Amino acid sequence: YIVSFKSTSFIKDLVICMNEVKKKNYDVKMPHYSNSAVDALGMYFNDMTAAMKTLINDTYKAKIMRQQMELELIQQKMNPHFLFNSLNTLISEIRYNPKNAELFTQHLSDVYRYTLQCQNQRLVTLQDELGFLDSYIFLHQVRLGDCIYVHNNVPDEWKEMKMPPLTLHLLVENVIKHNVIHSGKPMVIELCNVEEPPTLIICNPIRPKKCGVVSGMGLKNLSARYKLLCNQDIVIENESDKFTVKIPLLS
Repeated sequence: YIVSFKSTSFIKDLVICMNEVKKKNYDVKMPHYSNSAVDALGMYFNDMTAAMKTLINDTYKAKIMRQQMELELIQQKMNPHFLFNSLNTLISEIRYNPKNAELFTQHLSDVYRYTLQCQNQRLVTLQDELGFLDSYIFLHQVRLGDCIYVHNNVPDEWKEMKMPPLTLHLLVENVIKHNVIHSGKPMVIELCNVEEPPTLIICNPIRPKKCGVVSGMGLKNLSARYKLLCNQDIVIENESDKFTVKIPLLS
């Protein structure tokens, strides 16, 4: 009877612990038992859950590193192309509009300064992102012919909210890369917000380029960054005539 009772108690504890593991609680521990054989089984279970936790953590860290490397690789591919276009525009401005060339150079410097400053930052304020966006849009307005605009309807009290750095850069760059933009078809990007939960909304009309190739890698990386940094996700709404991205903001 005593042996049967101890075995039943062990099985009940084991079922409870296994249910906790099923819920991804790998810190659960089997209690100690006076019976050495039963106690050994409990210790083996504890060793197994500890090994599972280590394996999952190592896999998670490897995934983070891989996603970070993919993001950095994408940024490295983007920057030379953007710089090449900017320098060509600057050369043209120096020749035909010297006063504007000085302003263009200042904004180009501000864009790269911000990119360097936030490389090692986990989060930045919305105000910092909007300041960067002003300079970034100015560069494209000069290059494209003053036919891209941002309507910012976000209240000032939201500007201390936080988000991953270069989020707005990625979203606006996607708009420029994938849509037809010229004086006959100017592009207006709308920024607004919703209160609960605090969310920044970025939307633009859809006018796809005929030969445009959409990989979606930039948005996938942005989604991955949000999940890793704040355990939240972005929302993407691709309608027939409007593209919308909803970005969670942190206090």
